[in-house]
Amino acid sequence: MWLLKLPSQLGSTLYSEALQRFSLVYHPRQQALNQQNLAIIATFLLGKAVLIAIYPGSFDPITLGHVDIITRGSRLFERVIVLVSSNPNKVPMFSTAERIHQIERSVGHLSNVDIDHYDGLTITYARQRQAQVLLRGLRVLSDFEKELQMAHTNKTLADDIETLFISTSTEYGFLSSSLVKEIAHFGGPIDHLVPHHVARDIYQCYAQTPPASTPNPAMVNPAVPSPSVPKPMDCL
Repeated sequence: MWLLKLPSQLGSTLYSEALQRFSLVYHPRQQALNQQNLAIIATFLLGKAVLIAIYPGSFDPITLGHVDIITRGSRLFERVIVLVSSNPNKVPMFSTAERIHQIERSVGHLSNVDIDHYDGLTITYARQRQAQVLLRGLRVLSDFEKELQMAHTNKTLADDIETLFISTSTEYGFLSSSLVKEIAHFGGPIDHLVPHHVARDIYQCYAQTPPASTPNPAMVNPAVPSPSVPKPMDCL
């Protein structure tokens, strides 16, 4: 990963500190994003640290990649709020209360991390909590395109709230909540992808409603209806 060159007035000492603290994606053709990340770094290193950052997501379930971003974010800001929200385009596996409990157990050792939930606009919640930064993790190029669009949209809604992108650690670059659920759905191991207590919850979920095997069309009896594959909502 490339780190942006900081303004000359910051000096080499602060630049060295930035190299140690930050791992930000450098996009040669995205000058606006580069300047945005740069401004946040400069503010932090000059002693004008952004106090509160919001890390929004559905976290259904929380993965080790999420925990990595939360942990690294907690080192940059005085307070990080993990904001659990609902995705209208997805059917959740766990209820909001269950997800909050899972996150609390996953990051409870981080004293400056809070967990909350909100189903409105993230920008609205950020204003209510007087947060100045939205924290987002980037895995692959497709993430960047989507997240950049969202960052620009949020900028039109609240010009004073910035979006900070942190590149995921290499070992979690492939990881997503959807992938975890798909592996578990077909009986694969997920202990290396999510916190252990979350893995147990997911295993229990599918143990209660085991995925039905796909029948061979040649062996199907038309008089007997085929078993349906349970949806994640069955686990609630």
